[in-house]
Amino acid sequence: MALPSKEAVLTGSGPMSGDPTLVSPYRAELCGLVATLYLIYKICTYHDVSSKKLTLYCDNNGAINNVFHRPFSGINSFLQSNYNLIQVAKNLCQSVPIDITATWVKGHSQAIQKTVQEEINIQADLLAGRYAEQPDPTFLPNSYQIPPPHFKVHLKHHNKVITAKLYRALQHLFHSDPLRLHIMKKKNLSAQVMELINWDAFSTSFNRLTRNRKIKTAKLVHHLINTNVQNHKYYGLSSLCPCCQDQDETFAHVLQCKSPSALSHRSQATEQLPKNLLKIHTPVPIIDALLHGIQKWTTEVPSNQVRSLTIGSLKAGDIVLTSAFTEQFHTIGWLQLLLGRLSKKWELAYTHYKGISSHQSYKTNWSTSFIPHIWEYTHSLWQHRNGILHGLSSEQCAEKILNKLRMEVSCLYESILENPDKLLPRHLGLIKDNSLERLLN
Repeated sequence: MALPSKEAVLTGSGPMSGDPTLVSPYRAELCGLVATLYLIYKICTYHDVSSKKLTLYCDNNGAINNVFHRPFSGINSFLQSNYNLIQVAKNLCQSVPIDITATWVKGHSQAIQKTVQEEINIQADLLAGRYAEQPDPTFLPNSYQIPPPHFKVHLKHHNKVITAKLYRALQHLFHSDPLRLHIMKKKNLSAQVMELINWDAFSTSFNRLTRNRKIKTAKLVHHLINTNVQNHKYYGLSSLCPCCQDQDETFAHVLQCKSPSALSHRSQATEQLPKNLLKIHTPVPIIDALLHGIQKWTTEVPSNQVRSLTIGSLKAGDIVLTSAFTEQFHTIGWLQLLLGRLSKKWELAYTHYKGISSHQSYKTNWSTSFIPHIWEYTHSLWQHRNGILHGLSSEQCAEKILNKLRMEVSCLYESILENPDKLLPRHLGLIKDNSLERLLN
């Protein structure tokens, strides 16, 4: 709270309520509105204030409209995001005895000459940022919330209050178990291994992708791509790798191929990966462990000879990293990591290296930033394979298509010469009057 002269009269910051997986900037704004309205209500009640006016500024237009302008009635109102906070805020507005005007203010203003409202908003953002860095250890967001006063509807599932993403919760309820069983069957993963994987980070990372990238990533992750083993199975084509022409081309082989071109490209991708991971503040020991795992897995070193680089260290972060590496390589599988299926212990190792205490760990989103970089690395190897097979440029691609057509024409021409009965007599002139060279050109 501040005076028109920008002088702060009252400042404060605090945590958001609700399930940590359902929090959002929008819910944070609503929590701030509820806290402010409740504080105004208590001040007015204590000092018997009833004839004053107050202007409330907020940089989230949706929060202002839902609390102060839109009516809250009918079942649809209870299906909107964070309906419970909106309901509490509306009840407080009715209880406050003074006139409150809510006004939108531009957030994070970069103007040289800022208005009073913009200055106050910037100060509020700074307070919120400081609290996010050092939250109160005695308060943790809880999946279950006590129903607010005068509540009418309370959506609960598995002792968890659904305050947002209702349709996603319904999708999860109906489809998660069948999908889980399908993945276990197709990927030969046991129920124990499924519990070790950080599915929350995987899901969040996937949902952040664009539609086109989702399709590409889903094909890679679920092996719905046309490797030559697939082509041999369904079309009778050669199953050999187009790069090395030595082994059957499974998806794992695409990532491990030892042909000179594949080795060169994989080396370039492996050099780029640490640069991308440093941008998301990945600790160096984790990067080293990742590169060590890639090197051992791609060179197909026997798994009983693979050890973590940090094995034997007594540092807390190194101990957790050793456990994460061992679980990923020997239990879950390194191929699963390259498909985005990380052990939960990687996130735990990150929190130890960053010195993030247990009450802050729910706020880290490192894994959700890490997985897209892994997908990018894997996808680049698949793209290189496609370049070898179909051409690295549009000119090479056109040349390969033309050569394939010429080969088909040559085979057809020779077969007709050997057996003219394949054509009607009136069409044989097309072959007799034209040489193969002329047809090809």
